[in-house]
Amino acid sequence: MGKKFGQHFLHDRHVLERIAATVACRPGDHVLEVGPGKGPLTAQLLATGATVTAVEIDPAMLPGLENRFGDNPRFRLIAKDILKTSLDPADLFASPQPYLVAANIPYNITSPLLFRFLAHRRHLTRVVLMVQLEVAKRMAAMPSDGKDYGSLSVALAAGWRSRLLFQVPPGAFHPPPKVHSAVVALEAKPAIMPPEDEARYLDHVQKLFSKRRKRMDTTLHGMYGGAKKKEPKPTNGAGKQKPSANQQYPHEEAWQRVDERIAGRRPEALTPEEHLAVFQMIRDMGA
Repeated sequence: MGKKFGQHFLHDRHVLERIAATVACRPGDHVLEVGPGKGPLTAQLLATGATVTAVEIDPAMLPGLENRFGDNPRFRLIAKDILKTSLDPADLFASPQPYLVAANIPYNITSPLLFRFLAHRRHLTRVVLMVQLEVAKRMAAMPSDGKDYGSLSVALAAGWRSRLLFQVPPGAFHPPPKVHSAVVALEAKPAIMPPEDEARYLDHVQKLFSKRRKRMDTTLHGMYGGAKKKEPKPTNGAGKQKPSANQQYPHEEAWQRVDERIAGRRPEALTPEEHLAVFQMIRDMGA
């Protein structure tokens, strides 16, 4: 194992069987496996009759995977970084068919990979992930959960039903990590926005929470150019003109409704439903 990839190989057969049962693939299904390692889960997925495309970044793992599964016509190995791999089913499986995901995600790329899955969720039917326990808690967190609640919690809630299925102790891996892990299942919700709006919403949420300690009204006006211009103070001084009483600014009334909805709160105080409603109000005004 190349140390720079920080891999911890899952060897507990009971846990592997539970993950495979959760993926629940059938003959003819397409499965994307991220980080197959030495292939223990790959073998169980292929045994169901599914077609598996495995993406592995560690060159030390490639010969073993090729030797073990290379003769199987339902197996394809991509030697690449998953963050730089196309998630389009036509590129992964030469088919437009939506697919399942089974992933033992390296902890250092968890958030960016989850946001990639979110951006491509129209291609995904079910996602089963092994993640760090702290990340699993953040995925399903709400405002009352304090610092666990953030951009990942809000973004996931818009597109997925998230379930923390079970925890996995360090001893299930070799070498054992210093943290506990958990298996999480994500089921795609029906789309409520076009794909381009979903992509904008993900960007919107990430930018908001990058300034999570600031009031939302300040951040949103800065993001969308909705801040009101400061009117000059009325004066009788030469060269300064009192503004017209009916002077208007772009979308002023709409922004007032947004500000009323936010009520001076920070991003961490709004529920996922409130965040989505605010985004839709801003989108509808064309900001």
